[in-house]
Amino acid sequence: MKYSFFLFCLLWGIGSYAQEKIKVACIGNSVTEALNVPKGKDYPSVLQNMLGDRYEVRNFGVSGSTLLSKGHRPYIRSDKYAASIAFDADIVVISLGLNDTDPRNWPNFGNDFFPDYNQLIDSYVEKGSTKKIYVCINTPIFSGHKRFLSGTKDWYDKIQLEIRKISQSRNISLINLNEPLCQRIDLFDDFIHPNEEGTRIIAETVFAHIQSPVLPLSVDEIFGSGMVLQRNRELLLTGRGKSFAKVGLLFDKLHLTTEVDSLGYWRLPIPKQKAGGPYVLWVESGNEKIKMDSVYFGDVYFSSGQSNMAFELQGDTNQYDQLKNKDWPAHVRYFKNHNLVATNKVSWDSVTLDKVNKLQFFSGAWAGLNTRERTDYSAVSIAFLNDLSKAIPEVPIGLVEMAVGGSNTESWIDRKTLEQNAITAMYIHNWLTSDFVQDFCRTRAALNLKNSTLKNARHPYQPAYNFESGIHKWGDYVFKGVLWYQGESNAHNPELHDLLFPVMIGSWRKLWKNEELPFYYVQLSGIDRPSWPNFRNSQRVLEGRIHNAYMIPSYDVGDSTNVHPTNKVPVGVRLSQAVRGTLYNESSHLLAPRLIRFARDESGIVLYFDRVSEFNTVGIPNGFEWLDHLGNIVQAERIELKGATLKVYCPKDVVGPVQLRYAYKPYTRANIYNENLIPIPTFKIDL
Repeated sequence: MKYSFFLFCLLWGIGSYAQEKIKVACIGNSVTEALNVPKGKDYPSVLQNMLGDRYEVRNFGVSGSTLLSKGHRPYIRSDKYAASIAFDADIVVISLGLNDTDPRNWPNFGNDFFPDYNQLIDSYVEKGSTKKIYVCINTPIFSGHKRFLSGTKDWYDKIQLEIRKISQSRNISLINLNEPLCQRIDLFDDFIHPNEEGTRIIAETVFAHIQSPVLPLSVDEIFGSGMVLQRNRELLLTGRGKSFAKVGLLFDKLHLTTEVDSLGYWRLPIPKQKAGGPYVLWVESGNEKIKMDSVYFGDVYFSSGQSNMAFELQGDTNQYDQLKNKDWPAHVRYFKNHNLVATNKVSWDSVTLDKVNKLQFFSGAWAGLNTRERTDYSAVSIAFLNDLSKAIPEVPIGLVEMAVGGSNTESWIDRKTLEQNAITAMYIHNWLTSDFVQDFCRTRAALNLKNSTLKNARHPYQPAYNFESGIHKWGDYVFKGVLWYQGESNAHNPELHDLLFPVMIGSWRKLWKNEELPFYYVQLSGIDRPSWPNFRNSQRVLEGRIHNAYMIPSYDVGDSTNVHPTNKVPVGVRLSQAVRGTLYNESSHLLAPRLIRFARDESGIVLYFDRVSEFNTVGIPNGFEWLDHLGNIVQAERIELKGATLKVYCPKDVVGPVQLRYAYKPYTRANIYNENLIPIPTFKIDL
């Protein structure tokens, strides 16, 4: 009888213990309390549903609360703080700091943040029941917030640094709530509080830390069969898998291994490889295997811009048949990032709007060029590959195309960089009504987004969008150089573009961790648009300001009435020539002639150039014009070509010339070239 009673008590005790739930306390401010979303859609409630009945999740968020004990509404003085202590949580998730960016708080008490945070942590540790504490990098604050430029953005960054220090100093797990949301401004109507979808993403992020994900083995979408990886550079192969599982890579004579992290991500370094292939790469984890065949190591280029870069080979009128029917080498490969939808003159449906908001705008895969699909590829890019592959036939070449018709420069720059600039931070959040953004971009985007119900709906003309949707996911790839053809949607404001273009290049170089990454860009073509001469000249000036950037002209293959000239092959060839002249030890004369100095005499001006041995012309040389002291424009009547110099004579009736211009008409017939048939770029000099 005693034995039966003992057994009953033992089983009762075990059953009671098994029924004890793991308690999770969510500590935070209004983002945690989430009064702006429907009941039951706050992140703790969603987390409860994800974790299931074994857990009890409580929301202890207090709107407006500060971490700082001397702040305007300290969390530790709230009733919910007292309740969270009494809850005796096994797991505590702390997300505080947003309200400490208020000018009432950080400037006065910022030095107390670190000790105050530690005091808050200690108050849970001292209870004894808490087994795990997480501190969170805060959810983002976007540039439209009313205090963003008056200190909030700077204090926000300082607070995140303090939170990281706390995590490191106490060896406490860190949850980054900024990373999954910082590219989703569409989820923040007021630029600080996430909507229902945003709170779900927070819950998913926290869930992944509490219960490590079990995911099938995969490689990221930028990798795959048929790819070309950059030769002679250390590389990184990335993907997903089961947390803490081993992942191996086998190819040739190499066997490399790594481990999946707690969130299901793996990153596997690949040592430098010489040009060669094809190889078969096997990625393995347990019983899972992924085969990637026809993989080469060679030189990889990134081709980007707007519609003239996207312009398809099948629309080219020059050498379409020749390139279409070409038998391409197997080691020349192409990745076209197809656009989800064209930015045509239509209103998008709800399905399209949702995918655009979720940054699902680009998709593609590696392929060879002996396919029907190549007629859809960029004509400029195909012409580039055709010329370069002939120059270096022994080296595999890969090209990644990512272009969006009508896109502006702002759309290709990362948000953090845009927010750190005082000018761009003023308009990137209200871009649809800002005249910093070209009218075409605003009106077309407004039409595309007509059916959207979101205040900050996404669009590929929106500042940062193409970086966030496309460029960002190529961050772990390595490129030899970048080809860029864009500017038509920024020609309304050359001065703004002067700011944006170097910033964009810096943004990409930072992403790819290569401050020397070469950029080759196209000077806009000729067309009867009055702002284009000044814009072309500003592009020329930028070449001298930006390290390792090279410009090629295209006005001689323009069209006076068509913004999309159909003769694209010369543009691609010139980009290849510029690459050959700078990266493959060929002549610098494969770049555009560059004005280096000038000298005046009684009869005119002598212009001195480099990147040329002998100037040539098609017919009588023309394209120069003088500007007199009254602003009158007078065509130059006499131009002498002599080696690498030009003598431009000034007509006697031009009194007090103040400026000399070349190729300065919107649609110009300037016709002076170097020996490689590369024209002198549009330029002007003040006298």
